[in-house]
Amino acid sequence: MKKRFVDILKNPPIWLLVITFIIAVISITMSLVFSLIDFDAILFKIITYIFYAVALVSMAYSIYTFVYIAPRARSKFLQWADKREVTRQIVSNFGVRTIIFAIGSFALSIAYGAYNFTLSILEMSVWYGVLAAYYILLASMRGGVITYHEKKRKAQKCGKIVENEKVKGIKRYRNCGIMLIVMTFALMIAVLQMVLVHRSFTHTGMMIYVSAAYTFYKVTMSIVNIVKAKKQTDVTVQAIRNINLADAMVSILALQTSMINSFGGSEDVEFADALNGATGAVVCLLIFALGIFMIAKAKKQLRIESQNENGTLSEENAGREC
Repeated sequence: MKKRFVDILKNPPIWLLVITFIIAVISITMSLVFSLIDFDAILFKIITYIFYAVALVSMAYSIYTFVYIAPRARSKFLQWADKREVTRQIVSNFGVRTIIFAIGSFALSIAYGAYNFTLSILEMSVWYGVLAAYYILLASMRGGVITYHEKKRKAQKCGKIVENEKVKGIKRYRNCGIMLIVMTFALMIAVLQMVLVHRSFTHTGMMIYVSAAYTFYKVTMSIVNIVKAKKQTDVTVQAIRNINLADAMVSILALQTSMINSFGGSEDVEFADALNGATGAVVCLLIFALGIFMIAKAKKQLRIESQNENGTLSEENAGREC
């Protein structure tokens, strides 16, 4: 009996994984809730420590099961994905995967832009208007790249030959750089609002912890994908990853202002304004520099493509003379 129990723990079935995950979520949630309540009763403290212990054990076992099951789950998923053309492309092609995820980000940007635009009208707020402009610019950049790839996909599907396809991609990349510079000015207005009018991003209750975890994930993945995107020949894929990096930098600023608003005291207003202003200035400068870099890179590549095209035309003319 004991041996069977140990074997089940070492090789957990699906039902045990589900139960462990549910217990972990409940115990962690209750631990956080009880930590916010200040009772001196001994029974209450005992219950709190029990939740702490259960949370610790369930989290530790959840990590073990994840490490154990992840390779097998990945292998089965790859086998399933390989049977279908669409899923095979998403799994194996970094460029296709980038565009697929960009569609989701595009939809979120549209939703946030519409939400903040509505609030700016209802409350006559410059702050929400600036946020609406920021999300609309994000959506415009992502939407432009998605549209370009959709047109290219349809042309290839129909067997059409798209002239100067590479040049069009480079110009789209350059346009994204220009839009990043425009977005910098919208962010500068937002930073001024933070400092002068004491506005900030807000996350209520436990959402600030969720936001912190998501921001950490977004920044990490943005950096990882930027490195991967350098190996891509399609510059529009690099454009999407650069846009995501700029968005991640803004998320850092948003998280900082939200945490100061949630945990800072009223006596720290001047320090908070100075910190938000400094971080905002750095973020604006980095995004502006990223936009300049993209424009300069696009200009260089367009020059190279123009020289290559002129060289090809010269060779063709020489062939005709012969």
